[in-house]
Amino acid sequence: MPGAVIVALASVFVLVVGFTAAMLALVTKGLLLARDTAELRALVRDFAVFYTLPLSVLVHRLPASVLNPDGGTAPEAEDAADGRAVRDGPSAGAAGRGFWGALDDEERAALASLSREIRYDPGAVLLRGGRPGDEVLVLLTGWTAVTSADGRLVALRGPGDMVGERAMFLVKERSATVTAVTEVTALVAPAGAVNGFLADRPHLAAFLEDELYDRMVSAAPAPAASGEGWSGARDCTVMFVDIAGFGAARRTERDRRTIRDVTFTLVQDALDRVGAGPAACHREDRGDGALMLLPADVPVERLVSEAVPALLEGLREHDRSAGPGLELRLRVALDAGRVVVDERGVFADVVIDTARLLEAPELKAALAEPGRLLGLILSARVHAMLPDAAGFERLDVSVKEHRLVGWTAVYGGAGEQRADHGPARPHVRPHRARRLIRAARPSR
Repeated sequence: MPGAVIVALASVFVLVVGFTAAMLALVTKGLLLARDTAELRALVRDFAVFYTLPLSVLVHRLPASVLNPDGGTAPEAEDAADGRAVRDGPSAGAAGRGFWGALDDEERAALASLSREIRYDPGAVLLRGGRPGDEVLVLLTGWTAVTSADGRLVALRGPGDMVGERAMFLVKERSATVTAVTEVTALVAPAGAVNGFLADRPHLAAFLEDELYDRMVSAAPAPAASGEGWSGARDCTVMFVDIAGFGAARRTERDRRTIRDVTFTLVQDALDRVGAGPAACHREDRGDGALMLLPADVPVERLVSEAVPALLEGLREHDRSAGPGLELRLRVALDAGRVVVDERGVFADVVIDTARLLEAPELKAALAEPGRLLGLILSARVHAMLPDAAGFERLDVSVKEHRLVGWTAVYGGAGEQRADHGPARPHVRPHRARRLIRAARPSR
């Protein structure tokens, strides 16, 4: 080959590589700064015009999808019309990353047998927020944007990633919409089938739980941003939750992370039963527990008669499934009064009093007895609000310089039958943290 030709080819190669690196850097920055799917689609179109088209001409290849970057299904189209079935086998493009990359050949074949492979055009909606989480997708090729209900860009997901798994784990409606930014190929499987697939492969459930936890942590808002309208002074119910023995040496970091996730899930499930959803409450993470402010229009009677039994049932479900290091016992304290919330957090005398009740040595000792799962202590104010306060024992609390009166009840496992365990327990469905418990088990 003549030297001039080699030099020319080398020059073209250097130019192409340099231009490619520069374009990818710009696109990556643009993806991070884009505020909604419209901006993402515009970015894809510009990338095609200024980079993909010239490069395709250079190598004499001009795919139709590049010529018509906006020719896909509109985002408003129904999910059923967003994709078209693909008859070929699963793509190898996602083999090295994400959930798909964690599977071996047998596991990929098993998951593919449960799924349909569908191709989506740019702009197509793969999963729509507000709908049941009854399907899970594994992306094989292409990129998607995850957006919140207000159109804010939450994340980007690409080859190998699983999307829709959070709604599957938590058995709830989807909180976000997933839209194709480029042409996407994905495996689409029923959530129940994927649950069964993971139940038989605990190491994959653990991998996925780790990914889910990392995503939730990276997307978590600042504590002061929880709930709406919590700035300033207002009357409310103050609730402290503490995980007993959280820092015990027998627990690994993974154990602590798992029981923390389970605790927050169980507590929120219980509060959901009385209409105290996340948007209505203020929560401050305390590492081994949480401080929660609940609206004053949620009666404390319902908290004690409905939310506490639901929390206890969830703890019993966990206790039946948990292995070493994942034992979970909770202390909960309730009081009511006026608090002040500002940019630094929550402060008020009632918050201090509730924290002192939670630290009552007698409550800690009672919960440490074998078979105990939940220790509840009410302030004298909350206790007086109950129409039926039977089942609680008076406790004179002396913590630091505080002298308080509390009313306690300690609850145990399902086999324990004591008359002083408070209100009757309604039937509740298996709690949504069960998958987190399974995911924490090491593979065999």
